[in-house]
Amino acid sequence: MRSTKKPQFGVLFAVVEARDNHVAPLEQTQPASVHDIGHDGGTLAARRGDCARSLHIAEKLRRIETPYLYGTHTFRSACIIALLGDKDRAVALLPDAVAQGSGTEDEPDAYGYGFIYRHSMDLESLRGYPPFEELIKPKD
Repeated sequence: MRSTKKPQFGVLFAVVEARDNHVAPLEQTQPASVHDIGHDGGTLAARRGDCARSLHIAEKLRRIETPYLYGTHTFRSACIIALLGDKDRAVALLPDAVAQGSGTEDEPDAYGYGFIYRHSMDLESLRGYPPFEELIKPKD
């Protein structure tokens, strides 16, 4: 028999908070990947409304100087900023991500940044915003 219960997102956030409490000490001794810092740390903090933490993580991502990130750190930072509602700052970061190599480490680059950015749910708030649409539209 199928359950008719709806998912409880409060439970999900409780699990994420418990994870944060256990992972934070590990981050001091083990370097996290850009994906872990940006997605698991920054975007989830922004979605939970933790502005201070998500802004701190966005800044931390922008300062990473590790080679061969191909713009992933800048893209993740823009995603966090977009989730916080600062469209101008988010869109300003995206050309930098493109210049650094575009896209994300978990998406094939063959699609191109326009496709990836248009379909990123973290950038959903930018859809319909003229500077963002100009950035992602196909070039002649």
